[in-house]
Amino acid sequence: MIATNVRRKYSIHDSKLSMIAIHLCDSLTRDYDDVKNFGVTLNNISELAALKDIFANFKTDKIYLSECMSATEHKKLLNKELKESIRKFILRFHVKWGVNSFEAKSLESKGMNNMTDNNLIALAYRILEKSIFYFDELSIDGLTQDTINDFSNLLISFENAIDDQKNNINLREIKAQERIVLGNQLYDLVAKYCEIGKITYAMSNPAKYKDYLIYK
Repeated sequence: MIATNVRRKYSIHDSKLSMIAIHLCDSLTRDYDDVKNFGVTLNNISELAALKDIFANFKTDKIYLSECMSATEHKKLLNKELKESIRKFILRFHVKWGVNSFEAKSLESKGMNNMTDNNLIALAYRILEKSIFYFDELSIDGLTQDTINDFSNLLISFENAIDDQKNNINLREIKAQERIVLGNQLYDLVAKYCEIGKITYAMSNPAKYKDYLIYK
């Protein structure tokens, strides 16, 4: 399970970390005869390269943000459609029994435009229930079963859109933490092998020493 609120161990950009890891793999392979004396194996280099590939191919937060925004826009669209449909049902009650009638007031639709999603859903279910209850009387003025079915399907779609939005937001948060954990794992290996490289060439080869610097 990924821990929440994990902090990045590095200050460089993720793409920069990936590039450093690529260069480090090349340097370790080139200098293998020297760095193997400090316990570096070819399998270690392969594992570093594999982790770098996983990290580099991990979907960025921009992609997850885009998916969240798309889900939010879809929910807003259905919210608007549901309100328009609700207004039509309310109008049926007003036409049939009057604005101040018991039947119309029982819908409790006042302030619909400012309702939260949950309150709007509750209103929609109330209207659905009342419309079914008064169906025989409302059908005289044109209400059909198809109209009720369409309204019910729209309501379900709106509920699904809310769930989809929440799921996308939660997924973004989870993936952001996963990416940080993965980046920290990669950085730990990069820092470890860079330190070995610096120790190896600190006194003997300034050019190769520079190849093992993370922050240049």
